[in-house]
Amino acid sequence: DVFRRTHRVSEQMRSAFAELGTSPDGVACSERHMDLMRRMVVRSNMLIDVGYANGNQLLCSSFGNKPIDLGAPSYVSGVGNVIRIGVPHPLLPDSRLLVISDAKTGITAQIHEQSVLDVSTRDAELTVGVLGWTQQRALMERGRFDPAWRLWMGDAYEKSRMHGPTMVAIHRSPHYDYAAFVAIPASEMQHHWQRIALGLSPLGIATGLTLLWVLVQYTRQQSSMPAALRQALDPKQQRFVPGLPAHRRSANRCLCGRRSAAALAP
Repeated sequence: DVFRRTHRVSEQMRSAFAELGTSPDGVACSERHMDLMRRMVVRSNMLIDVGYANGNQLLCSSFGNKPIDLGAPSYVSGVGNVIRIGVPHPLLPDSRLLVISDAKTGITAQIHEQSVLDVSTRDAELTVGVLGWTQQRALMERGRFDPAWRLWMGDAYEKSRMHGPTMVAIHRSPHYDYAAFVAIPASEMQHHWQRIALGLSPLGIATGLTLLWVLVQYTRQQSSMPAALRQALDPKQQRFVPGLPAHRRSANRCLCGRRSAAALAP
């Protein structure tokens, strides 16, 4: 799920960069450009803001044209994007944003970590995040990425294995410079399956009782069939149809007797 969300972020960011880069208005922070940024943010459910950066400042964005200090870059990605990790938003100082800027055009996108890492909070031991593949830097993470996990990946795009007492899975994008990772201790996996088993126990008991009831009914039905056949074949248990004349009854008995004798003749 983290990989799917990260891919959606990359697709929306690529679309925003392309649309702003080909806009006929050459002024980066013109009102026309800012209207376009606002429409992009409304369309893009994974981007919280789009704007223009110059140096360490965001000159303007969909929120307005008041310059905002972004801080020094964390690193430059393999495709030339300037990456800033854990940047707080001015309106929400406790937030952690991933800020990505095109080094050539200055077009900048901001992504909230929780929009990507919003996974189950029941598993407190779960480590999850997104890794910048070329530079081997965690773009966003909950828990800590162990660099040793990268060593056994090689050139593979998807791999999972036990690393000590921890199950680790890494999925690398074939199109972008990142990989999503998740790690969970084996003991936590065992607890997870125990919770599932306990949740399914009532269903299993109900299913077993239903099958037992069907089996009992089937057995009763099968055991009653031979008795019914014996009763039907017993001459003493023959029933006469009301209203049938006596001579017809006699003829019927004679005919039955002849058929029985004929059936027994060699």
